[in-house]
Amino acid sequence: MASALLLSPQPQEALPYLESMAEVCQGDDALSWNLGVARAAAGQWEAAAQALQAVQVSQSVVPREGVEMAGLHGGITVRSCCHLDLPSESLCCCTALCLKRRDWLEDPLYQSWLVRCLVRCGQPEGAWQVHLGAQAQAGAAPAVAALLGLLSSELFQAGAFLWSARAFHALEHVQRQQALMHGGALAAAAAPSDAAAAIWEGKRAACIAAFREVVQGKQEAGSVLPDLIGMLRSSANPQAQLVASAMAAWLREHAAGAGAPS
Repeated sequence: MASALLLSPQPQEALPYLESMAEVCQGDDALSWNLGVARAAAGQWEAAAQALQAVQVSQSVVPREGVEMAGLHGGITVRSCCHLDLPSESLCCCTALCLKRRDWLEDPLYQSWLVRCLVRCGQPEGAWQVHLGAQAQAGAAPAVAALLGLLSSELFQAGAFLWSARAFHALEHVQRQQALMHGGALAAAAAPSDAAAAIWEGKRAACIAAFREVVQGKQEAGSVLPDLIGMLRSSANPQAQLVASAMAAWLREHAAGAGAPS
């Protein structure tokens, strides 16, 4: 019943069933995964993050070649809580025989849910650490770029503008690495693509929003502006130098002795 409800348009309706199971199935990673997703669907972000962080090093499953899996609806993956040797991602545990193992903690879906929950319960640094772990594992893989895209957007919406700027900055770097891998230095130095332009616009918006907080006295100039200016000056977009110069000029004028860049 809980699995069916998780796949329904109202996955939060599975919560009563999962909560009752949690009382007697402590330490079950599949249950923690499903409970975290259901809590997130209900807007219980802190409780959802706690459930997802309870997942340890259990093995999830991915379909072998030629095997079509059920269990994904609206970005929600159902993990089977049945105690078989191979837990299943589908509603039918029999399909476990057709699967091979993969670590749940490296699953992009798990990382995305955890990042979203951590940001929305006010833990931007924790969400950033999830990204660092994914990048250490996969480098400039498309999954890392997708995670950074989610992270930068979630952080901006949450008002964590400095962290959002850092995420957009990292996404800009990953996008540049991908261009180098696929087309070499000429492709990386070519006119910016639509994706690169969108990343720059997000980075600029986050940097300016963080700068506004400094001007309003909500953030310390000496701890925020050097970081923003450094990120802007490393950007290939010509607008970045103008924004960085304006911030540096303000810092020299209003925060003398705070280590203002020249």
